[in-house]
Amino acid sequence: MNPHPDNALFFHSASMESQERGVVSNHAYFATLHAVDYYAGRPQVREGRLLTHQDVMDLLERMASMKPKEALQVIDKRVIASGDDTLVWYESAQVRPIYFRIGRKNQKFTVPWPTLIFKAKGRSISVVASRFKRPPKLSEKIYHAPLMNVYQNTSVCTGSAICPDETTPASLSQWNTVIYDSNFTHTNHDHTLRQPGNKETTTPALHQFWRELRDKKTFPVRQLNPLDKTLEDWIYD
Repeated sequence: MNPHPDNALFFHSASMESQERGVVSNHAYFATLHAVDYYAGRPQVREGRLLTHQDVMDLLERMASMKPKEALQVIDKRVIASGDDTLVWYESAQVRPIYFRIGRKNQKFTVPWPTLIFKAKGRSISVVASRFKRPPKLSEKIYHAPLMNVYQNTSVCTGSAICPDETTPASLSQWNTVIYDSNFTHTNHDHTLRQPGNKETTTPALHQFWRELRDKKTFPVRQLNPLDKTLEDWIYD
């Protein structure tokens, strides 16, 4: 598409002299409308005429009908919900590294993660887990994320991790880094995992749980501890 102008507007200012004193006392302002012709591909502005009230109305009507083309945004298929300051998405179960800092020692294991569902709001992030690898459904029950540094209310203690300034689909990978590329250090509540006899989940117990998953392919979803709410409940908390 190669648009060409078909009309031109010229705005004029004319000085008005006082006949009594011979000095400039005020100005007159007006506009003229000119057709634009083309000769040998070059535009030529023709002689114009005074712009009338009807001309102004016609121009405004034409301008109002010029709806700008909206930019298309491809929403990541992992996004469940997106609002002004909230982004909800999931990461399907997969094998990937997990990092720990226990005492002064950094550790890295390659383990199977469960499906995690994240909610970034403002500059904070919460996380829960799902038993399924497929996209989660709003009506389904959710589970505590089996991770250190996550409180019982599902919010994450991000420590020194740098949280993005935005909560848009474009910032999704940056938010993932806060969880997947950080060192976990300690448990923040006693029921991170479902354990026999409803035993408390201590930091050593959770660390040992992940250590034993090294080089395995599937996360044991039977050990996910349920939350008493659905995904939809959690999203609107």
